[in-house]
Amino acid sequence: MGQSPAVIPQPEFDSPLVRAKLDTMLLLADALQPSLTGLQQLFPDDWDEIVSGLNNTFLAQIDSVTQASDAQIVWDQFLASLQVAKLDSRGRVLLSAAGQRLQLRLSVSDHPFNYIEQANTKALSWLKAAGKRRDVKTMTAAEAAPVRIYYDPKAVEYCASCNRTAREIGWKLQVAKHAFYGALIPDMILEHEYLSHLLPANTYLSDAVREIWLTAALFWEQRNALPEEADKNVRLGLWERFRVELARHNGKTDYDLYGPDRWDWLAIKMAFSDPGAFWRLTGEIIASPNRSDEAELIDELLSSLADLDDGGLRAALRIRWRSIREFFAGLNNIK
Repeated sequence: MGQSPAVIPQPEFDSPLVRAKLDTMLLLADALQPSLTGLQQLFPDDWDEIVSGLNNTFLAQIDSVTQASDAQIVWDQFLASLQVAKLDSRGRVLLSAAGQRLQLRLSVSDHPFNYIEQANTKALSWLKAAGKRRDVKTMTAAEAAPVRIYYDPKAVEYCASCNRTAREIGWKLQVAKHAFYGALIPDMILEHEYLSHLLPANTYLSDAVREIWLTAALFWEQRNALPEEADKNVRLGLWERFRVELARHNGKTDYDLYGPDRWDWLAIKMAFSDPGAFWRLTGEIIASPNRSDEAELIDELLSSLADLDDGGLRAALRIRWRSIREFFAGLNNIK
């Protein structure tokens, strides 16, 4: 089995049945993805239900998948659904184009590894460009990490992970509702692994900082950087659908998704009212020294900022500071 040095499959993918499941999911995702912006423009209220329809068809058949060409059978079953039959001619044209892409992809050997490698390259390029825009040197200096692929059919663990010692990103093929949404935006999944887990120097950062604050930074920078509204609606809509379905699968609550003390709202307000201050603070968080007391201080700072009303937050953003500790000390003068 051939592979890219940037993508490392675990031995279980030597099994033709396991490999066929990987091929089928990523073939379907790669075929559909370029048509999503057009579908969103035509059907702004229903485009995501088309994605759900294909996802449900795939999940219903995955146990019977034995070879990559089964992706064509899954696709044909999806096209035969009432949901697709009720689309107008414009929608059917877009899905026809997706079907043609699927046929082309089926002729490409090692397609899934190419797909993931391209997503990794795109993720790293986005990270560096965002770091340059926001003057965050840790992001501009980011280096590529290989992606190791695992098979986790029951989705026991999170679908992505980071091994800081080996400097690898892990991605898991899972049989669960969130997996297909993630497969449509693999570069965003990898951007999250870089930004929230691989780049921060402080290994003691709390899950809330990694999964709420730094995830919000990724989301809103994507929102600001994407030029077309339809592209934003598709990519960020898929990201939110992925997060919600992943949280449901793992028994998480809104608290887990949006954070303690309304950190998600704090990130939104700061990112919009003073993006320079937001990214300066985010850059300092990423570069924070590898000490538990520094991680605790970051939690305390974000919780204190979230407790402020709008006037207090405006005053806080006027504080002159050279370190997170100085910023936190300056809050005493405005409470």
